[in-house]
Amino acid sequence: MAATLRRLELARRLAASVAVRRPSSWEAAMIQGAATYLGWSLQRDRRLLAEPEEWEGPLLRALQVAPGRPEPARFLAAAYLELWPALSRGKKESARGLMARALADRLTFEALIEPWLRIADSRAQAFSAIPDQPWALGRLQQIAAADADWNAYREARIRWYASLERSARANLAEAEARLAGGDTPRAQLLFLSVLQVPPRRRFAPYVESSLAQCPPGPAGASFTPYLQDWLAWSLDLCAWSGCPLPRPMLERLAGLAGEPGFAEARDVLTPGHNPEPRRTEWSSRDWKLNEQTARLELAPATAAAGLAVEIVGVPDAGAALEARLDGEVVAIAGARRGDVLTLRHPLRPGPAYVLEIEAVSGGRLEPGAARLLPPRP
Repeated sequence: MAATLRRLELARRLAASVAVRRPSSWEAAMIQGAATYLGWSLQRDRRLLAEPEEWEGPLLRALQVAPGRPEPARFLAAAYLELWPALSRGKKESARGLMARALADRLTFEALIEPWLRIADSRAQAFSAIPDQPWALGRLQQIAAADADWNAYREARIRWYASLERSARANLAEAEARLAGGDTPRAQLLFLSVLQVPPRRRFAPYVESSLAQCPPGPAGASFTPYLQDWLAWSLDLCAWSGCPLPRPMLERLAGLAGEPGFAEARDVLTPGHNPEPRRTEWSSRDWKLNEQTARLELAPATAAAGLAVEIVGVPDAGAALEARLDGEVVAIAGARRGDVLTLRHPLRPGPAYVLEIEAVSGGRLEPGAARLLPPRP
């Protein structure tokens, strides 16, 4: 300990001396502030809170001099995490802003996200510092699943979908601009990247626009799984409630996915290809199970406000369930064995629907009986 403290004090003095001679050196300012903080922290020195300007000031100066460097923000964020319970309300708010800036860097995010989630005063405070990036919100879902915090999982997944949509919109806009500017290879990659979103109704307009404008040429092996997923999902819905993509776009999708047998499947492009008897209730035997996903093909006998589905089997800690009706997400909720999942979505009598419920947090899912909810008065 004594040797460590001597080295930290030497580093602080050297860095302070350089900082005076070279005010533009962000590294000198950072080492000065970091060495001061670490020395006082090891000694549990009250000056950490009584004289924060001694360590915080140089670090903030380093952040100002080199705003593009992640190191000053990373160190400051880690320091605030250690001191969080002792910070005032006003200081916490400014520290939360710095935390948001630090977490925007992916390496810093991976290092600090779990401590930040544990120490923040509330989920709202913690989530407010999370960057609206798919990678960050995907990691947030993993942490929430490990903690069996299904409310946090639901919030993170809703934000994840919104982030994916913003990313798809931005990629599409950039692809169109590059195509107009003559950068065809880069435009093609950006158009194809739009199809990396999961097959959902909300993303269909972006996928259709990308397929319509994507320059000809092979898609590349890395895109093939995403193209095949979109093709299989689209053809499945075509047989039930109408195709989510126009036929020319399906043909383009099949060509890019390397599916030469697409022409043989054209008879499923007409809704009602697989008619179902009209009913108001379904038993556990009517579900088609595939580990984390359960599928129910249904044709309501009457108008309904939605469905109530019994959950017979999920992991002991529960699971986050996502319900999709004809490819549209209608519910994201946590559930335990014996719960009833209520899906509020108007249903018309006659048309066939495809309901999928997936344990998106992992684990096997087994639904039970399902019944129509009476329409609202």
